[in-house]
Parts: sequence; C-alpha cells; structure tokens
Amino acid sequence: MAHSPTTQHADPNPPPSRPKRRGRFIAYGVLALVLLLLVSVVGAVVWASSQAGQARLIAWATQAAEEVGYGFDIRGVEGSIFRDLSIENIALEVNSEVIFQAENIRFAWQPSALWSWVVQVEALTADAITLRLPAGDEAAEEPPAKPFSEQLASVQDALDGLALPVSLVLADLTIDRLTLETRAGPSDAAGDVTVYTVVVSGSADWPRDGAAARSLDLIIAGENGEGDAIIALAYAPATGDFDLATRVDVPDPQVMANLTGLPYALRLTIDGNGPLANWQGRVTGGLDQLAQISAPITLGVVGDALAV
Repeated sequence: MAHSPTTQHADPNPPPSRPKRRGRFIAYGVLALVLLLLVSVVGAVVWASSQAGQARLIAWATQAAEEVGYGFDIRGVEGSIFRDLSIENIALEVNSEVIFQAENIRFAWQPSALWSWVVQVEALTADAITLRLPAGDEAAEEPPAKPFSEQLASVQDALDGLALPVSLVLADLTIDRLTLETRAGPSDAAGDVTVYTVVVSGSADWPRDGAAARSLDLIIAGENGEGDAIIALAYAPATGDFDLATRVDVPDPQVMANLTGLPYALRLTIDGNGPLANWQGRVTGGLDQLAQISAPITLGVVGDALAV
C-alpha cells in the first residue's frame, strides 16, 4: 500500500519579531553620550592649554590660597600642563614673609600613561628652591611625646594605608639648588638664621597595587662639592620590610670640622633589610685616620625606645 509524502505547512500565525527600533535608539543615545564626554574632555584640555585658561587657573589658585591666609604668586607660565610645562617663579607667603620660592620649574609627563592607571612624570626639575622655616614659639609647651613603639606603629600604618588610586612614577627629580633656612629666634633677627644648601636628584616608583614594593632613590650633594649622600630605599607592604642602601661621602676634612669639630674625611655605607621593629644590616667605613668600622647592626624596639 503506497503512502503519500507528508507535506509541511508554514505556521499561519508566526510569533512577532523583536522590535529593533528601541535597541537602535539606546545605542545611538550611548554613542551620543560618549561623544559628548570626549568633546568635553578635549575642550577642557584645549581651554586649560590656552593662555586664557591658564590665567583663569592661576587666578583660582591665588584666590584659594588667599582664602586660607596665604599669599600665592606665580609668573612666567609657558607650555601646557598636559604636555610640558615651565614656570619662571612660584612664591608662597605667610604674614608677608616668603616661606617657599621656586625658580625655573619644569614639569613633563606622559598623559597617555593614564590609560594604564599610571602617572608617568618624565621630569620634575627646578633651578632653585628655597624653604624658610619660621622660628617656633618658645613659650608654647610641646605635648608629651608618645612612646616610641606607638610612633613606630603609626608610621607603619601610614605607609600601609597610603594607597594611591594610580601608580606614580617619577623618572627624574632634579633641584640644582635647594636652600633650607631655619631660625632660632624672631624672624627679624638675621644673626639667628642657619642656611643649608644642597643639590638634589633622584627618582621614585609608587605602585597602585597596595602589596607591591615602593622605591625611592635620592642623591643629596653639597653645592660646592663638599660631599654627597646616596640613599636607595624600598618598602614592601606585604612583608613590612625596608631595604636600605646608603652611602655618605664627605672627602673634605674642613667640612667635617665645621660640622662636628673633627677634621677628618668621612666615608660610610649602611645596607640592610627588615621591618622597622627588627631591622638588620651592616655599617662600613668611618673617619679617615681616626676610626674605621665594619660590623653588623640591628635596630629594634626595646620597651619604648629604639635600641641599636
């Protein structure tokens, strides 16, 4: 017996197709918002890079300083804060006295690194920076010092808690002349002013990752070649360890005589690793023709004091 083939018929009532118009409207709206954001950012960059924008930003900074009792002056701004910026002079005043002044500052960085959450500073340099510290109030009583163990714990907590939203990389820090002025008496007593002048260079790396190691390298040298100090410091929050490598070299005996009363050249190196409460290292060097040392060194907390 023959069977006829089965014939398939289309459904006379197919389900309605999903509307596409609403999806297009949402996509167009998101695209418009993104374009508006990009235009706003580009416009802000262009405005801040213009002379009018920079003048307005300086006016805002000056007004903000005045509102908290400071005098602020900035002159000779050239370039763009989004590329390479140079400033002829910056001064900060308190009670009509300049406490901070910087000359011929240059700031160069890579804004594109922000896409990787990194503030990449290529150069931060200055011809001269002067810091003037006012005399303290002798009549004021200082509060009693906290036990050393508590101070140490506060430092550790501050380092562990200082997590930046972005990584900070400073490739070149150079200050051709850093001057520190301290006063032992009233500000108008010129004879009580002590002046220290050095040359500073260095670099720094502070990752955004709270567990990654942070490092700082500094070279501090006398302005006229009186000596130098090289400091390399790294801190690992994950373990609480400090890596320290430092060298101090004062080859001129007269400089040491002025500082300590001992007319001997100084050469000293200190290297070590460990947490602040139990740091272990080695010290080598000493005063030429007087005393030399090469021995292990341990820093620890005994009671409420730092013991060596």
